[in-house]
Amino acid sequence: MSTWLYRACIWCGPGLMAVLLVGLVFADWFPPPSPAESATAIAQHYQHHTTGIRVGALLIAAAGTMFGPFSAAIAVQLKRIHAQAAVFAYLELCMGALWSLGIVVPASFWMVAAFDPDRDPQITRALHVAGWLPFVAMVFPLMVAHLSIAAATVLDARREPVFPRWIAYLNVWIALLLAPGVLTLFFKTGPFSWNGILTFWLAATAEGLWFCVMCAVLHRAINRQIAEKPTPVP
Repeated sequence: MSTWLYRACIWCGPGLMAVLLVGLVFADWFPPPSPAESATAIAQHYQHHTTGIRVGALLIAAAGTMFGPFSAAIAVQLKRIHAQAAVFAYLELCMGALWSLGIVVPASFWMVAAFDPDRDPQITRALHVAGWLPFVAMVFPLMVAHLSIAAATVLDARREPVFPRWIAYLNVWIALLLAPGVLTLFFKTGPFSWNGILTFWLAATAEGLWFCVMCAVLHRAINRQIAEKPTPVP
């Protein structure tokens, strides 16, 4: 892989957050809609914002696919750490692929709901909820990906590690901050609902910070790799 292509994969991380935000804005879902909304209110929103939701869902799906290249860029660096860290590199890559589906699949439900917004409001609401619940609650793959990065980083005992040791602590904390998302299945209002401060907003802030930090340390890692051996990125 050429260096410029590898750097493009790295920039897919912050790009994911930007495209995701634009998609939510297009759908008029920023801030997110309340889980307590009635079927009639949800159906009316789809009827009044049909084009915006269609475009927004497409952008959100596109954002989900951007995690693949970013996850691959991380895995390449994790494999450099130690032979024992290779399993965590593959685990991080697999969990990244699953989390991409955790964005693409919900977006597909919103596409279906917006394709025919004049149907029975109860059906539109069911499709709407089928998208939002896993979009916020399905945090397990992403948590395992963070913990995999942390474990591999701790294994790096070299004088000049691929990632600084504090990256391990950061990823552990990010994984813990994502945990409240599982509670969205039990609440329709309050801080633990899918639009709550301890679920959506905490996770969005934590992940936004993580993408920016990992983007910076990945660029630093590739710069050092080039300095050590000025050949194309493997």
